[in-house]
Amino acid sequence: MRSWLVVGALLGGVMIVTPHHAQAAGLTFPALPSVTHYLSVDDKVVTVTGEEVSGQHVILMHAEPERSSPVLARLNVGTKLTTDGAVRGEWTRVFRGNTMGWVVTKFVQ
Repeated sequence: MRSWLVVGALLGGVMIVTPHHAQAAGLTFPALPSVTHYLSVDDKVVTVTGEEVSGQHVILMHAEPERSSPVLARLNVGTKLTTDGAVRGEWTRVFRGNTMGWVVTKFVQ
């Protein structure tokens, strides 16, 4: 019986043996959480340069690279953002904290 327990432990399972029947139970391990975004060597910090809107210098961070998409944030001049360099047309993908959005490329340096 000990040899069955040792073999079962080595194979990642547990065997329960009784005089009438035997059962095997599998061992499972939880999956590791996936990483959604991290700062890599290619990422860089950009600064909002802005445009004047009603006397204030702000730019809008959109959910998609389209002017009609929902606005995620109003960014003041001087705000630091992280970008991975992704560009779609006149838009650059940026990250502010855990939020990913798109800004018009000419308003960041």
